[in-house]
Amino acid sequence: MIADEGMAKRIQRENGRGSLLATVIPIWLSQAIGLGAMWFGMTDERKVTLVLTAAFALITVISILMMTAWTPYMIRRYYGAGIPLSAEFGPDHIAFTSGTHTQVVRLSQIGRIIVGRNVIRIRAHGAYGERIVIPRELVPTNIAASLGERFDNPGFRHWV
Repeated sequence: MIADEGMAKRIQRENGRGSLLATVIPIWLSQAIGLGAMWFGMTDERKVTLVLTAAFALITVISILMMTAWTPYMIRRYYGAGIPLSAEFGPDHIAFTSGTHTQVVRLSQIGRIIVGRNVIRIRAHGAYGERIVIPRELVPTNIAASLGERFDNPGFRHWV
């Protein structure tokens, strides 16, 4: 399948719901650092206050950039108009190819499958919680039913 004009926007809207927490946590962390800076500011440790305030500002800026610039850029890169997309559902793996980039996850590594309106997100066990986002058009109904049974996900009932 070739990605259409609206594919990236649909993926971003749906993927953004899942990655919001990943953006909020660093902001909360930076708030804690900011409170620490204010607490140290009440003492004579001016250098500590300056370092903590700079860390607070840096984490906040990075989090906002990730949410507003980097994530949409990566989604357009992998799901932009005209990019060929394919998915392979083997007996022991799931593979997703976007252009020249391929992601493969073994079924034994899958920790969770999240069903969305336009995509399924496959989260694998691992240090970084790797995930694959596959557009709905690439998942045949019988495969969706099989994955739903295997991973006991009630969301598949609405999808199949």
